[in-house]
Amino acid sequence: MELGEEMNVFDSNNSEDASYPPHFIYNGMRYLPATVTEPDIFEAIPDSFQYVGKMKEEIAVYASRNYTGVHIKKNTKMYIGKNQNRFMLLQHPNGFIELYECIAYRE
Repeated sequence: MELGEEMNVFDSNNSEDASYPPHFIYNGMRYLPATVTEPDIFEAIPDSFQYVGKMKEEIAVYASRNYTGVHIKKNTKMYIGKNQNRFMLLQHPNGFIELYECIAYRE
């Protein structure tokens, strides 16, 4: 994926790993809402994150472990860390910024 290219939706129902709900994937990394911080601490995108694309379609992230679920709207902007890939920021069309975490770091 090139910077600025729209992301594809990853559906775990069509994969070998069906233990996770539908969520999205970037360069082989699967992301779910972060568990390390409050979701409303960002007022702007930090300089340490770079834009990578927008969601092509609305997806639902269903209840998983302690997370209750959310809909990610079409045209939600995604930003990935410039120096690491653990976290991703989603900027929803209403401006709300939410932190997502690569599930590989939760193991």
